[in-house]
Amino acid sequence: MKKMNYSKLSLVFACCLLFSLVVRGSFVMAAEPSAPSVAEDVSSKDLGDLVTMAWAVSGEGNYARLDEIVSAILKQYEQEAMALHSGLSAFPARDKVEDYKVLNHVATALFVRAESLMHQGKTEEAVAAFNDLIKQYPYAQSWDPSRGAYWSIAEKSRASVDQMTGVEGGE
Repeated sequence: MKKMNYSKLSLVFACCLLFSLVVRGSFVMAAEPSAPSVAEDVSSKDLGDLVTMAWAVSGEGNYARLDEIVSAILKQYEQEAMALHSGLSAFPARDKVEDYKVLNHVATALFVRAESLMHQGKTEEAVAAFNDLIKQYPYAQSWDPSRGAYWSIAEKSRASVDQMTGVEGGE
C-alpha cells in the first residue's frame, strides 16, 4: 500500500475549504487601510500641507473630501485668519507676508472650494462663495511656487465671477 503524504493532503484540503468559502461568499478579503480621517489630518499636518491636500483632492474631483478638509481647516483656523485680516488695510509688506500665513492658507482653501463649485457647474453657489471670499479676505494672497510669487485671491476670485457671469474686463 502506498504511503499518504499528509502535507499534500493538507494543501488539498485547504484549497477545497478556501474554494467553498469563496463560492458561498463567506470569504472576506482584508480591507485596504482607509485614508486617515480629516480630524487626524488636521492634527497631524501643517496647515500648508492641508491646503496642498485640498488642491490635490479638488484636482481629482473628490469634492466630498475637499469639503471635509476645508471644513476642518475653517473649524481650527478661521477665527485666527479673521483676526489677522481685521488688522489689514492693504496687502502686507513682502517682509511681513509670513506673519499672515494662516490668513493666506484659510483664504486659499476657501478659493479652492469656490473653484470646485465652479467646476461642478454650481454657478450660483460658486459666485456666492467667490463674492464672500472677496468681501471677507480682500488682502489674502496665495503662493504660486511655479512662478515664485504671490497672487491676490480676491483678484482671481473677481476674474472667476466675471467669467461665470459673462462680464469682460472686470466691468
